[in-house]
Formats: sequence, C-alpha cells, structure tokens
Amino acid sequence: MPHAELYKYYSAADVAVWPLQESLAMNDAAACGLPFIANDELGDKERTSANNTLLYIKGDSIDLQQKLLYLLENKTQRIAMGKRGRDLMKKKFSWDILAERYL
Repeated sequence: MPHAELYKYYSAADVAVWPLQESLAMNDAAACGLPFIANDELGDKERTSANNTLLYIKGDSIDLQQKLLYLLENKTQRIAMGKRGRDLMKKKFSWDILAERYL
C-alpha cells in the first residue's frame, strides 16, 4: 500500500502487531490511535513510553497470543492505550516537535 493510504487501514484496525523487527510504521499506527504489540527486545523505548504497547517475549508465540487476546478482550484498556499512544505521537513525534528538536 502507498504510505499515504496506510492511515485508512490503521484506523480500521483494533490493534497492530510487530512480532519481529520494529518500524517507523509503529509511530504511524500509534498516531492513528492503535495500541500495538512488539517483542521485548524493542530498541526504541521512547515509542512505548506512554504505556501504549504490550511487549511479549521474543520468540514465544504463546506469550504473543496472550497479549493479543488481552487486548481483544479488554476494549476499554485497548482504547485507552491507543489514546495514550496518539497523545505520545503528538507530544514527542509530530513534525513540528521533531523539527524543533533538530533545528
């Protein structure tokens, strides 16, 4: 999908999962209000600093399954995590904030 179209898919989803490597797309998903699941070896801890992510033990498919089921069964928590992630993206990762940080 073209990058400019991805927000439509993120906005239609309930949760995002990155089982192996991290990606800047995690920020895109969070900006659309999605909580996400990633492995516990995630390098960029700042994108998870708002309690908007569940980390599973890398390589442990049972732990990954449990985290996914938790989010699917706990709508209130899932929505709250998504809102915290969206707020984090606005406060720390918006283009204006990043420009100020580096200029």
